[in-house]
Amino acid sequence: MPIERIVAATDFSQVSGLALQRAARLAAAHRAELHLVTALPTNWLEQVRAWFAGADVQADVGLIRQRLAQCASAAGTLAVTEVLEADPRDAVAAYADRIAAQLVVVGAHGRSLVGEAVLGSTALALMERCDAPILVVRNDAAQDYRRLLAGVACSAACAQAIRFAADLCPGADLWLLHAYEDPFAAELFLGQANPDAEAYYRGRARAQAQQALNAFVAGLGAVAERCHPLLAYGPPGVLLAHEAQHHRADLVVLGSRSKGRLEAALLGSVASNVALMVTADVLLVREGAAAG
Repeated sequence: MPIERIVAATDFSQVSGLALQRAARLAAAHRAELHLVTALPTNWLEQVRAWFAGADVQADVGLIRQRLAQCASAAGTLAVTEVLEADPRDAVAAYADRIAAQLVVVGAHGRSLVGEAVLGSTALALMERCDAPILVVRNDAAQDYRRLLAGVACSAACAQAIRFAADLCPGADLWLLHAYEDPFAAELFLGQANPDAEAYYRGRARAQAQQALNAFVAGLGAVAERCHPLLAYGPPGVLLAHEAQHHRADLVVLGSRSKGRLEAALLGSVASNVALMVTADVLLVREGAAAG
């Protein structure tokens, strides 16, 4: 799928500068149009003036737009710049949808001009509102992504996320982690099964998981040639963080079935914390979102 328009959201923090660098690198690689936006809460100027006890603060949209252009220039790129006024998550999502962006790039954390946390910790909230995949950046963009780790729940959503990641990073290797758990784990833990039964159920669970992973990889078509399947027993979120470190992944890829909900089968109760558990950048792709 061609990647033609990329949105980078900034709050002028250091980490959003890293996000802009990554967005600029991806835009250049795909010859895509880069849009650099910042979002200001409604009545932001009055709030800023309140900080300074009513002093006459010299600030307007023109100055902020100029600063956006300076940020783009510092990143060595040209960009369409836009100053949005609304809740940052709503504004960025609406803008990305309006221009039919194929990717939205944000920093892993940051704050708006009036102190509201808007990026990183709220990346999942942005995903609830946005049709485009979300790339959460916490590292510099000194080189292209080379080692991708994707969480696999053997679903259509995961397959779409992996295909999008493969298109986004055509030179990268893809490691696919399928984490599985024994449906009879509770009974085994409580000692309600003898050793033979325990070995049988654990072996059956692994065999079923391996079969599902093999079928999933085969269904990826040509992308499968770039994939390295991994099978592991345990909580998906914890294993994902461990494998990301072990394989020195620079991008972790997660798929989602619907707006606002990462697949429970993939991440379970740690869904909202995955971006905090890994040191790599994180790509969130919602099913249907990558159609552009």
